[in-house]
Amino acid sequence: MEKEDYKKLNLRNGIDHSVASDTSCEKHPEGKKRNIRRWIVLLAVAAVIIIGLRITVGPTILWADISAYADDKILITGLTDEDFYVTPEELSHLELEKVTAVGKSQKAGTVKGVGPTLDTFLAQYGKTREDFKQIKFYADDDYTTALVKTLEEKEIVFSIANGRESLEKGQQPLRIVIPEEDSGKWIRMVTKIEFTVK
Repeated sequence: MEKEDYKKLNLRNGIDHSVASDTSCEKHPEGKKRNIRRWIVLLAVAAVIIIGLRITVGPTILWADISAYADDKILITGLTDEDFYVTPEELSHLELEKVTAVGKSQKAGTVKGVGPTLDTFLAQYGKTREDFKQIKFYADDDYTTALVKTLEEKEIVFSIANGRESLEKGQQPLRIVIPEEDSGKWIRMVTKIEFTVK
Protein backbone atom coordinates (compact mmCIF):
# COMPACT_ATOMS: atom_id res chain seq x y z
CA MET A 1 0.00 0.00 0.00
CA GLU A 2 1.29 3.45 -0.97
CA LYS A 3 2.11 5.90 1.80
CA GLU A 4 -0.62 8.34 0.70
CA ASP A 5 -3.22 5.54 0.58
CA TYR A 6 -2.19 4.41 4.09
CA LYS A 7 -2.61 7.96 5.39
CA LYS A 8 -6.05 8.30 3.78
CA LEU A 9 -7.13 4.97 5.27
CA ASN A 10 -6.07 6.11 8.75
CA LEU A 11 -7.86 9.45 8.32
CA ARG A 12 -11.02 7.57 7.41
CA ASN A 13 -10.61 5.54 10.63
CA GLY A 14 -10.22 8.72 12.70
CA ILE A 15 -6.44 8.59 13.14
CA ASP A 16 -4.52 11.73 12.25
CA HIS A 17 -0.77 11.00 12.47
CA SER A 18 0.03 14.67 12.07
CA VAL A 19 -1.58 15.17 15.53
CA ALA A 20 -0.71 11.81 17.10
CA SER A 21 2.98 12.17 16.36
CA ASP A 22 3.10 15.70 17.76
CA THR A 23 2.57 14.93 21.47
CA SER A 24 5.55 16.70 23.01
CA CYS A 25 5.06 18.33 26.42
CA GLU A 26 5.95 21.72 24.98
CA LYS A 27 2.88 21.73 22.73
CA HIS A 28 0.61 20.08 25.29
CA PRO A 29 0.74 21.97 28.63
CA GLU A 30 -1.52 19.44 30.36
CA GLY A 31 0.96 16.66 29.61
CA LYS A 32 3.78 18.79 30.98
CA LYS A 33 1.84 19.43 34.21
CA ARG A 34 1.15 15.71 34.59
CA ASN A 35 4.85 14.92 34.24
CA ILE A 36 5.75 17.57 36.83
CA ARG A 37 3.18 16.13 39.25
CA ARG A 38 4.59 12.62 38.72
CA TRP A 39 8.11 13.83 39.52
CA ILE A 40 6.91 15.60 42.67
CA VAL A 41 5.17 12.43 43.87
CA LEU A 42 8.24 10.30 43.10
CA LEU A 43 10.53 12.70 44.96
CA ALA A 44 8.18 12.78 47.96
CA VAL A 45 8.06 8.97 48.09
CA ALA A 46 11.87 8.79 47.82
CA ALA A 47 12.23 11.31 50.67
CA VAL A 48 9.90 9.30 52.91
CA ILE A 49 11.86 6.10 52.18
CA ILE A 50 15.20 7.78 52.91
CA ILE A 51 13.95 9.27 56.19
CA GLY A 52 12.41 5.92 57.17
CA LEU A 53 15.67 4.09 56.53
CA ARG A 54 17.61 6.66 58.50
CA ILE A 55 15.27 6.30 61.45
CA THR A 56 15.33 2.49 61.44
CA VAL A 57 18.88 1.62 60.42
CA GLY A 58 20.79 4.90 60.49
CA PRO A 59 22.32 6.79 63.40
CA THR A 60 20.04 7.73 66.29
CA ILE A 61 18.56 11.20 65.86
CA LEU A 62 17.69 13.51 68.74
CA TRP A 63 14.06 14.48 68.10
CA ALA A 64 13.36 15.92 71.54
CA ASP A 65 13.49 19.64 72.27
CA ILE A 66 16.09 19.96 75.04
CA SER A 67 16.38 23.74 74.85
CA ALA A 68 15.04 24.20 78.41
CA TYR A 69 18.15 22.53 79.87
CA ALA A 70 20.57 22.38 76.93
CA ASP A 71 23.06 24.74 78.58
CA ASP A 72 22.86 23.36 82.12
CA LYS A 73 26.33 22.51 83.38
CA ILE A 74 27.42 19.06 84.53
CA LEU A 75 30.71 18.96 86.42
CA ILE A 76 33.22 16.28 85.39
CA THR A 77 36.02 15.45 87.82
CA GLY A 78 38.88 12.93 87.69
CA LEU A 79 38.64 12.33 83.94
CA THR A 80 41.35 14.81 82.94
CA ASP A 81 44.00 16.76 84.84
CA GLU A 82 41.55 19.58 85.42
CA ASP A 83 37.85 19.55 86.24
CA PHE A 84 35.54 20.78 83.50
CA TYR A 85 31.88 21.11 82.58
CA VAL A 86 29.79 19.55 79.83
CA THR A 87 26.23 20.39 78.82
CA PRO A 88 23.39 18.35 77.32
CA GLU A 89 23.86 20.42 74.15
CA GLU A 90 27.47 19.26 73.86
CA LEU A 91 26.48 15.66 74.58
CA SER A 92 23.85 15.83 71.82
CA HIS A 93 26.61 16.30 69.23
CA LEU A 94 28.22 12.95 70.08
CA GLU A 95 27.11 9.67 68.53
CA LEU A 96 23.81 8.83 70.19
CA GLU A 97 22.22 5.55 71.21
CA LYS A 98 18.60 4.75 71.97
CA VAL A 99 17.92 2.18 74.70
CA THR A 100 14.88 0.94 76.59
CA ALA A 101 15.15 0.01 80.25
CA VAL A 102 12.26 -1.65 82.07
CA GLY A 103 12.11 -1.26 85.83
CA LYS A 104 11.03 -4.04 88.17
CA SER A 105 8.45 -1.84 89.84
CA GLN A 106 5.57 0.26 88.53
CA LYS A 107 7.21 3.34 90.00
CA ALA A 108 10.39 2.73 88.02
CA GLY A 109 8.37 2.21 84.84
CA THR A 110 9.94 2.07 81.40
CA VAL A 111 12.59 4.54 80.33
CA LYS A 112 13.59 5.22 76.72
CA GLY A 113 17.00 6.77 77.04
CA VAL A 114 18.61 8.73 74.22
CA GLY A 115 22.18 9.94 74.51
CA PRO A 116 25.84 8.98 74.13
CA THR A 117 27.11 5.86 75.83
CA LEU A 118 29.76 6.06 78.52
CA ASP A 119 32.23 4.54 76.03
CA THR A 120 31.49 7.23 73.43
CA PHE A 121 31.88 9.97 76.02
CA LEU A 122 35.20 8.60 77.30
CA ALA A 123 36.59 8.17 73.80
CA GLN A 124 36.48 11.96 73.35
CA TYR A 125 39.23 12.17 75.97
CA GLY A 126 41.25 9.15 74.90
CA LYS A 127 39.96 7.03 77.78
CA THR A 128 38.11 3.74 78.20
CA ARG A 129 36.09 2.40 81.13
CA GLU A 130 38.97 0.02 81.91
CA ASP A 131 40.96 3.06 83.08
CA PHE A 132 38.64 3.55 86.05
CA LYS A 133 37.68 1.52 89.09
CA GLN A 134 34.61 3.58 89.91
CA ILE A 135 32.30 6.26 88.58
CA LYS A 136 30.12 8.17 90.98
CA PHE A 137 27.10 10.24 89.97
CA TYR A 138 25.75 13.13 92.03
CA ALA A 139 22.19 14.42 91.62
CA ASP A 140 20.84 17.90 92.26
CA ASP A 141 18.71 16.49 95.12
CA ASP A 142 21.85 15.11 96.88
CA TYR A 143 21.18 11.51 95.78
CA THR A 144 24.35 9.66 94.73
CA THR A 145 25.15 6.31 93.20
CA ALA A 146 28.47 4.65 92.42
CA LEU A 147 29.17 2.13 89.68
CA VAL A 148 31.89 -0.44 90.25
CA LYS A 149 30.91 -3.89 88.94
CA THR A 150 28.30 -2.36 86.65
CA LEU A 151 31.06 -0.25 85.16
CA GLU A 152 32.69 -3.40 83.79
CA GLU A 153 29.61 -5.27 82.59
CA LYS A 154 26.72 -3.03 81.51
CA GLU A 155 25.90 -0.55 78.78
CA ILE A 156 25.65 2.89 80.36
CA VAL A 157 23.85 5.72 78.56
CA PHE A 158 24.07 9.42 79.40
CA SER A 159 20.45 10.11 78.58
CA ILE A 160 19.52 13.65 77.55
CA ALA A 161 16.00 12.75 76.37
CA ASN A 162 13.27 10.19 76.97
CA GLY A 163 12.58 8.84 73.51
CA ARG A 164 11.16 11.70 71.42
CA GLU A 165 10.32 13.70 74.54
CA SER A 166 12.55 15.97 76.57
CA LEU A 167 13.49 14.91 80.08
CA GLU A 168 10.93 15.86 82.71
CA LYS A 169 11.80 18.65 85.11
CA GLY A 170 12.63 16.11 87.82
CA GLN A 171 15.14 14.37 85.52
CA GLN A 172 17.00 17.27 83.92
CA PRO A 173 19.70 17.92 82.90
CA LEU A 174 20.92 14.32 82.64
CA ARG A 175 19.69 10.87 83.52
CA ILE A 176 21.79 7.72 83.61
CA VAL A 177 20.06 4.76 81.96
CA ILE A 178 21.45 1.25 82.35
CA PRO A 179 19.38 -1.52 80.73
CA GLU A 180 19.26 -4.79 82.70
CA GLU A 181 20.40 -3.00 85.85
CA ASP A 182 18.44 -2.21 88.99
CA SER A 183 16.47 1.01 88.51
CA GLY A 184 18.11 2.41 91.64
CA LYS A 185 21.13 3.03 89.43
CA TRP A 186 19.12 5.10 86.92
CA ILE A 187 20.00 8.30 88.70
CA ARG A 188 18.22 11.48 87.60
CA MET A 189 19.08 15.20 87.77
CA VAL A 190 22.80 14.44 87.43
CA THR A 191 24.94 17.54 87.97
CA LYS A 192 28.32 15.95 88.72
CA ILE A 193 30.21 12.85 87.52
CA GLU A 194 33.32 11.74 89.41
CA PHE A 195 35.83 9.32 87.89
CA THR A 196 38.23 7.37 90.07
CA VAL A 197 41.27 5.94 88.26
CA LYS A 198 42.65 2.50 89.00
